[in-house]
Amino acid sequence: ACLYALDHHLERLFESIRRAGLDEDTLIVVTGDHGQAFGDPHDSYTQGRTVYEEDVNVPLLIWYPRTYRSATRAATIGGHVDLAPTILDLCGIEIPEAMEGNSLAPLVRGESSEPVRDFVVSEECTWQMKWSIRTLTHKFILAREEDFYHTPMRELYDLRKDPHELHNVAE
Repeated sequence: ACLYALDHHLERLFESIRRAGLDEDTLIVVTGDHGQAFGDPHDSYTQGRTVYEEDVNVPLLIWYPRTYRSATRAATIGGHVDLAPTILDLCGIEIPEAMEGNSLAPLVRGESSEPVRDFVVSEECTWQMKWSIRTLTHKFILAREEDFYHTPMRELYDLRKDPHELHNVAE
């Protein structure tokens, strides 16, 4: 119901901007601060509390009709640190050298096929500390110690074959 309501209100916003004739000069960025686990495929019902994809994969929608006339997807990994450089790049503003992060815009514009970054790191700060390193194709998870559910200390997933992280191939 929340996603339906959000979609409805975004549609209203976009239509209002179009009717006002401002769509060519308006950039809208919609993102989240974490994913949302609904108990599938992992037994977690929390928000942003694990290192599995359902918690660390966040939405990013960039609406900018001046640059993007149709829907485009970029096969890359990035982080919130890349938002400011992306927005500056889309607005034609030079990205300061000291700014951290990389613009995602060249990938979406088709100017580059190189990923924005080679990997991204996540941390799970629950009763059992876990860290993950994710590339475009794999994710490695390291736990501080085995928990009382006997969850392995090391997990490795081939995300091309196993996007839901169900088959640990660490061994």
